[in-house]
Amino acid sequence: MALRFPLRRRVALWLAAIALIAGGLAGWLGYASSRDSLRAAAFHHLTSLRESRARCVEGWFEALRRTVSTLAESPSTRDALDAFRSALAAGVGPGGAQLEADVRDWYAAQLMPRFGAGPAPDAGTQAPAEATAVALQHDYLVANEHPLGGKDALDRGARGTSYDDAHARHHPRLRTTSKRYGFYDLFLVDVATRRVIYTVFKESDFGVRLDQGAWPATGLARAVDQALADPTKGVHVIDYAPYG
Repeated sequence: MALRFPLRRRVALWLAAIALIAGGLAGWLGYASSRDSLRAAAFHHLTSLRESRARCVEGWFEALRRTVSTLAESPSTRDALDAFRSALAAGVGPGGAQLEADVRDWYAAQLMPRFGAGPAPDAGTQAPAEATAVALQHDYLVANEHPLGGKDALDRGARGTSYDDAHARHHPRLRTTSKRYGFYDLFLVDVATRRVIYTVFKESDFGVRLDQGAWPATGLARAVDQALADPTKGVHVIDYAPYG
């Protein structure tokens, strides 16, 4: 038996159905609009955050450029560079096979184990063989009683060379400068020989020539090469990369 609704009731049911459909559609449209608005707001926030961080990084690099430029142009830095260069020209004291052996042994005992897992490189291939680098690393790494990572605590080498005098005079100020600005290290390089004639931290690059052995492939050598290729630019920045 079929149910028959009066016309008035049928019209009311149709109107209720239409109202429900319209309400659901309006709700969905409102949800979609709110979702798109939230997405747009989140995207705008992330874009603003990215631009803000980018400005912070750019500002940091610009401040670093100004600091490095000021330090490089400082008369005291130029005095230190001249003093170390002149001291090395005067000689670094007697060298010989014993100093070379001491440096190789120190590399084998102190430096090579820090390469971590796997076979360590041969100390004989990593230690310097050139006389000036051997003498400097002997005096400021091997004969330095401070632990690796704290070699910068030594102000004067023990052999009494002209370099030791220059180091005792300039190293305390350069060490303080490096710590004040949060630098890992400061390097002074003789552009005529590409020799690293001074570093604050005293590691395996101290005293070496950047145009010999494996050193031309390092970031330090690339930075020096860029500076020499375009000296008018002042400060040169290279991309972050593994040091060696």
